[in-house]
Amino acid sequence: MQHSLHVAVTVGDLTYDPGTPDRVWVTLTEGARGVLSSTDGGASWVEAGPADPGRVNALTLGIDARNLYVATDQRLWRLRL
Repeated sequence: MQHSLHVAVTVGDLTYDPGTPDRVWVTLTEGARGVLSSTDGGASWVEAGPADPGRVNALTLGIDARNLYVATDQRLWRLRL
């Protein structure tokens, strides 16, 4: 028997890799914070860092798909992929 755990979270922003659409990133704002990534279209998620970047205003994948940019009220984060 498989059990599911449901946690209330609010997605702040979402981006994906057009060359590999199963690669997805989201930022969370309520219930949890941070940036999560998925390589299987959202079936599973892992932390992509930073753990608590603050309020995220924008999330975007760089044109070469090697960097993810996270814009917050305090700074711009560049996460190397």
